[in-house]
Amino acid sequence: MSFLSELRNVQEPPQPLAHGTSPSGTPDATVDQGPVVADPLRTRHPYAKAFACAGVTYLVATGVVLAVVLYRLVPQATSPQLGDATAGVLLLFALPSIASALLTGFLVSRATHAWPVWRIALLFLPMFCAAIAVQMIGVVSD
Repeated sequence: MSFLSELRNVQEPPQPLAHGTSPSGTPDATVDQGPVVADPLRTRHPYAKAFACAGVTYLVATGVVLAVVLYRLVPQATSPQLGDATAGVLLLFALPSIASALLTGFLVSRATHAWPVWRIALLFLPMFCAAIAVQMIGVVSD
């Protein structure tokens, strides 16, 4: 099952027996067994799903903040000021997104049962907000 079909919850048809595999399921010694099948009780591609949530969150948050910042700066700002504001907004959410995605992917990969994407997103969002809060506390305290 591919990553995108998992996001859409589409099931692929089962694959036929590989050449050289007996009906009892034991492979012949001369045939490569192919890829190892993952445990069906675990989430497949937990880090990819967590980083997909991070990417969507990054794009939405950056777009909203960038629109607000540039709208307030445009009338009186110079080109270097607009560039600095844009760079600051683009970098604002980068580290919290990556850190939250790594932690979410780790927690989901350690789970004993499969997690749907919506549940991974619900785990990711509070971690992202907490990472943003910690980053803002660090900026304000300096």
